[in-house]
Order: sequence, then structure tokens, then C-alpha cells
Amino acid sequence: MDYEMWLRLFSKDVVVDLISMPIAMYDEGGISSTNKRDASREILRILMVHGITLLKGLLYNVWMILRTVGLRIFRSFQLY
Repeated sequence: MDYEMWLRLFSKDVVVDLISMPIAMYDEGGISSTNKRDASREILRILMVHGITLLKGLLYNVWMILRTVGLRIFRSFQLY
């Protein structure tokens, strides 16, 4: 998958949807599978450019989980 493309889409709040048919084919001879050093450099570059987007997404997901769990715990202690 094009990891950087997904980060760019999510950083722009683009709405995505799941489709059940293939729309792309990937070549297994790309940088990621043949040259580990170049792949590592590419990952580092992506993290440097999109690190804030990743952090915001992570924090949002953690907040949603804590909020959901917190509401369930709070509701379990309510007296009827």
C-alpha cells in the first residue's frame, strides 16, 4: 500500500470508503522489498513529513477508546 498517500488523504480529512474489487496491482520488486536501506530512508522521510498527522490520529483513537470505556464503566455504576 502507498503509506504516504493514505497519510496525505487522512491529513486532509478525506472521506474514504471500502470497495470490494481490486483497483491496483503491486510489484514485489519495488524499493520496499529489494533495497532495505532505501526503504528505511523512505520511511524516515515519511515520518518526518507526516509525523504530526500520525500522532494526531493515534491520540484521537486513544481518546475515543478511553471515552468509550469510561462511559461503559460509568453506566455500570448507575443505580436504577
